[in-house]
Amino acid sequence: MPGASSTHPQRPKDEASSKGLASILYKAAWYLWPMGRGHEAQKMAEDAKKLRVKIFGRAQEESQYAIEMLGLAHNLQGHWEAAEKLFVEVMETSKQKLGPDHPDTLTSMANLASTYRNQGRWEAAGKLEVEVMETSKQKLGPDHPSTLTSMNNLAYTLVAQGRQSVALELMRECVRIRRDVLGARHPHYLSSLETLRAWELEHTDTVTTAQRNPRSRARFKEKIRRITARLKM
Repeated sequence: MPGASSTHPQRPKDEASSKGLASILYKAAWYLWPMGRGHEAQKMAEDAKKLRVKIFGRAQEESQYAIEMLGLAHNLQGHWEAAEKLFVEVMETSKQKLGPDHPDTLTSMANLASTYRNQGRWEAAGKLEVEVMETSKQKLGPDHPSTLTSMNNLAYTLVAQGRQSVALELMRECVRIRRDVLGARHPHYLSSLETLRAWELEHTDTVTTAQRNPRSRARFKEKIRRITARLKM
């Protein structure tokens, strides 16, 4: 990022300058992260975190944002354990200071769930995602973009758990609401619609195979029964 690296070596002499530099580094990390430049974003976020922790203290909002950004940079690079540790800290701090249903808390929970998904820890991811989705529905509303994102994420986790029928119903709901709220040309709607069509095609093939084979049909029915029973728990 132009200008960011050149400010990095110069250590400020007063608090106001330190805050300014920390802000520049933090914004630079946010700029680099969506571009996939994880290593550079990590370095910027680490320096921003150090400065902000020194100025504000670790538990303050400014420091927590920098810690979260550092976790995102680690997550981008596949440093799952490092990202998980940072996201847990942000989540716990946010719950204590802001409350369990604050939007920042829900974001931190969603970030942690993504790290669990990347590690293949589907049960842990699903548990968090259900909590995020239900709380978002109550706090933000069922058609809020953040609620819809949580529905989309949970559907992916359900598929990974082998719970295709439940995932399909959830994704159908997500697609329907996204079309109504965002419009038929919005990229989030189009992405979820494409996913839904692919899942429906795969699910149809699975059901057809099960219907043609008596043993497969029995296993398929038992799988649906177990999924339904878990949902009622």
